[in-house]
Amino acid sequence: MLAFDKQVRNIPITPEEDTLARRFNSARQEDALAIMQAQLPVMAANPSVGGLTMQQHAALVLGHAQLGISRVTDLQDHAQQRLLLRGMNPGGVDRSIMWTTPEEHQGEWQRLFDWQRMPPAFRGGLTPDEQSHRDRIGNSTRETD
Repeated sequence: MLAFDKQVRNIPITPEEDTLARRFNSARQEDALAIMQAQLPVMAANPSVGGLTMQQHAALVLGHAQLGISRVTDLQDHAQQRLLLRGMNPGGVDRSIMWTTPEEHQGEWQRLFDWQRMPPAFRGGLTPDEQSHRDRIGNSTRETD
């Protein structure tokens, strides 16, 4: 995210930083938007999440980056993306996670994802049963033993 901030402020960055900036922009769109809008005086005072302005949101995100603090959800998202890139279900292999209708072995988990995107992501327009399946996968990725 520090590379993204440099990029937004038109500070020259290395090719490695460019890759990091693009990944950050893709993975953390809400935070990226706050960082971009915080640079524009007319937008900096606009509301963001949690009652913060865009400027406050950006300062919080960049402050955490400078301290080396990562959110657990960032690690979870990264792990999910890595598993999907390898064609693996990020929720695991339990029957309830593999199928939309587990008792009938109907609705493979792969159908929930848009595989044309990089990294793959849940597709839009899911049916209620598919949304429930998506929720089960999401809950499973957060479970700990």
